[in-house]
Amino acid sequence: MKIRDIVAIVAVALAAGGCNQNDEGLRQEGRVPILLRASVDDAAKGLTRAATAKTTQSVELLQGETVDVYIKKTSDDSFFDSGTQPLTCLVSNASGDLTPSDAATVTRYYPSDGNPIKMYAVHPHYTSNTPFSVKTDQTEDGDYAESDLCYSSADTYSRQSGAQTLWFNHALSKIVVNITTNTGKALPTTVKLLAKKTTLMTWTWTDGSDFAVPAEAMGDPTTITMGMTSNGPDGVSGGAVIPPQTIAAGAAFISFTVTGLGPMIYPLPATTTFASGKRYTYKIKVNDVGIDVSTNVSDWGTKVNGGTVLGKTFKEIGMNPLWYVAEGNMTSATVMTVGNAGYYFTWPTAMTNFAAQSDSYSDYKTAGKSISGINGVKWHFPVLAEWWSIVPVKGDQVNLFSYVSSSSTRAYKEDYISPIFGYNDETRQGYSETSYWIYVSASEIRAIRFIGSNYCSAWKYELVGPWTSGSTSYLRISATLIDYIEKSETDASTWYTNKWNTVPWRNDESVFAVQRDFYARGIHDAANSDTPTKGSGVDAQFLSATEAGTNTVWALWAKSGTIQFSNGPTKPVGRNVRLFRDN
Repeated sequence: MKIRDIVAIVAVALAAGGCNQNDEGLRQEGRVPILLRASVDDAAKGLTRAATAKTTQSVELLQGETVDVYIKKTSDDSFFDSGTQPLTCLVSNASGDLTPSDAATVTRYYPSDGNPIKMYAVHPHYTSNTPFSVKTDQTEDGDYAESDLCYSSADTYSRQSGAQTLWFNHALSKIVVNITTNTGKALPTTVKLLAKKTTLMTWTWTDGSDFAVPAEAMGDPTTITMGMTSNGPDGVSGGAVIPPQTIAAGAAFISFTVTGLGPMIYPLPATTTFASGKRYTYKIKVNDVGIDVSTNVSDWGTKVNGGTVLGKTFKEIGMNPLWYVAEGNMTSATVMTVGNAGYYFTWPTAMTNFAAQSDSYSDYKTAGKSISGINGVKWHFPVLAEWWSIVPVKGDQVNLFSYVSSSSTRAYKEDYISPIFGYNDETRQGYSETSYWIYVSASEIRAIRFIGSNYCSAWKYELVGPWTSGSTSYLRISATLIDYIEKSETDASTWYTNKWNTVPWRNDESVFAVQRDFYARGIHDAANSDTPTKGSGVDAQFLSATEAGTNTVWALWAKSGTIQFSNGPTKPVGRNVRLFRDN
């Protein structure tokens, strides 16, 4: 996620006996054929797609799947054709059309007296209050689909010539596992879960109300296998459905085998309750000695489609270039402070603490020059090309605000540079691409930038004032991964008009959102000084590891109305240092 569950357009009434589904049916003795459309309720929150290729029913019902539809009259609460209730339908094609089991002989119409009808439905074929077991082998899409128990609660539907929509909810829990490695090891093709597989779903059969599954599944834990699909050279993802249940701390919940390393087991670190309609994502990174795991819980559906905001899917947050930038400034060689910190380094001191001065700064490599252990992360002093990854302005005194405001909005804009997006083997690459820019105000610019993948990134650059001496002013940069947008004026215009307010401009890794503040601490004539600054509140200046001349270096410079790079700072003058992640 390709991501936020559309189940398909369905036709429950087929033309038979002289009536059809067009407006002519309205004139045939009041007989109007019943047309239905089913969609997962998550679509009301935002269109969804699969978190992995093995969760196909997050996109549509598979061809050959069954749906039971119950249809009642509201005038006397009787069922239509009571001998055939429920009406069992098959998904008959890739578009999701449903064919009733008796379509060859029966067409169903709204009551001729004009009264509405009541409908509810279940997927797959299932009877209330009977045991339902998910498949123990969900490596194939069909077995996954048969495990995805869904329901549509009863509602009233008035007569109309167009299709009615039945909204479905997922009754069970979804487990998504994403595995990456930086060891070069072969990744697993299957992953096993240890969980109970059987539950009940109950509802009032006569009126379709009170659909529910118990909080605890039945029986003993068993092995449930999910299939994994590739996310590129260093990643695989898969998904499986389990009934709601509580699994105790220490239980060996996830297991798989890595060739050359052997079996890998992830025991739950704490007692975990898996709830109905929730998705649980486990991101596992394989290293040379074992695995590191992070988790996320969300509603089964998350927004993803055509440029809306991505949910937490198989792509790592590391695809967002801004994620590599530290949240705060260095206040010593080993201490990082988030906030309005005012500590300074001359360039030689910064190089001594954070880099290797003998290196070629134009071809900077981080190996062997990292600062380990600061907030549990390995960091390094960035070169200019890395700064360009988050602020794409190349050249002395080129102001990003002037550059963007001088051109028309919603237009193609060529980046000045080929930035480096990411700093590991998978994402280290130069990439130059057309981007969309929009001038919002004298203190705000937004952009959609292409990052050399099936995703784009949405950016916001804010100069938060008043940018006067002694004030607390800062440059705020926000970036969020979004789904890919086609490079056309129409798509860009639509996105700018309709989608900006859906972007989460904050720190929230579950939706790939990152935000960093660069405070205007000014400069200082001496190294490592914590005395009052020169230009505090006026200038935000941050060093790079790239020399501009014999006694000068490149630095990011933000001030009122300006974001640019300067090649004029002299090496003995103190400025702030912001480190970047190694990987």
